[in-house]
Amino acid sequence: MTSALQNLNYVKNWCYLFAHWPVLWMGQVRIRRYHPCSRSALLIGLPCLLICACFVFFRYPAFVKIPMMLQVAADLVILWASLALFFIEKYNQAYNRFWQQLSSIAGDPERIERTKKDCDETFCKLVIWITVVWSTACVVTALGSPRSFISFLSLYGIQGWSDVYTYVVILVMLVLAHLTAIGIASVLHMMYVCLAVTKTHWLRLDPFNADRAGGYSCFVKFSLRTLLLFSTGALFIPALYEFSQTSSSLIQFGVGILVSTFSAFIIFVYVFPCFIVFGKAKKEKEILLHHIADQYRLLMSEHPVDVQHSILLELRFQRLKDELMLYEGISTFPFSAGVVFKLISTALIPLIVFFTQLLCDTGSVLYNLDKVKCFF
Repeated sequence: MTSALQNLNYVKNWCYLFAHWPVLWMGQVRIRRYHPCSRSALLIGLPCLLICACFVFFRYPAFVKIPMMLQVAADLVILWASLALFFIEKYNQAYNRFWQQLSSIAGDPERIERTKKDCDETFCKLVIWITVVWSTACVVTALGSPRSFISFLSLYGIQGWSDVYTYVVILVMLVLAHLTAIGIASVLHMMYVCLAVTKTHWLRLDPFNADRAGGYSCFVKFSLRTLLLFSTGALFIPALYEFSQTSSSLIQFGVGILVSTFSAFIIFVYVFPCFIVFGKAKKEKEILLHHIADQYRLLMSEHPVDVQHSILLELRFQRLKDELMLYEGISTFPFSAGVVFKLISTALIPLIVFFTQLLCDTGSVLYNLDKVKCFF
């Protein structure tokens, strides 16, 4: 029994390290003059730049022939990879800040700790499963359609399976698959956290909270910060678009579906949990208002016996009016003007990147046609 528990703890520790190594690694680089963004660029971006520098140095004639849009697509992927650890750490900070703010409206600290532990374990499971699925999809795409994959690499001057840079690209794809799996898992985890908290906890409305939402704004902040970090995945769209141009029609269709549903998924991931959370807040508000109304009717049924009793009734009436104003001032609608602006701007990022890529590609084709016309 003891050995089984030890093995279970051993597996849990490895799962935790697999899911949280970016944050742990960033925590080891505690150089004061380095911002978290700089630390991320140092740990991931620098190796990527060294690989690119070696390619440029040893394959300069092939590098010169790479089209500009392909260079931009590769640069955007390197930019995202350089900032990936920074994005993951920002999500971890938003996650921890959410639990701190939640304590002001949730009752039992021990139950909060148990829920947080359950959510942490769920995040580890999500990262492992999505990494396996995502990595398998990358390998199947590379090996299942080798002509498309090799033809795409040939645009960068990488010549087939005999070229060592082919295996370097596959290794980089697997690393990026794991990092993007953490990003996807963070979004699904955010939804799970919001639903788990509202299901297992009684959340009270705090009328004195500065957010004027009864303390429920912690859900909005956590959701928006997570989605903003998730939307940075739009930097992969130019590379996916260029890859689809050398692939089969099935892969082109899959990339088109992926890009078109990206923005819709961002809106859905925010709307679904927030409607559930603020639906619970609205019910809690209605219960409190009904309770105040019942107390008001009870006071109305009382008749003052003397002057002192009359003054006491007036004070109780005034207290109920103050409570009524406090709770009526609490907003239980998750779409304020600022939230709508942030949500729409976040959802538009993938579409802006995609249509910019499409316009640049169309402009390049028209430019080449003009050159052909001038030649004839």
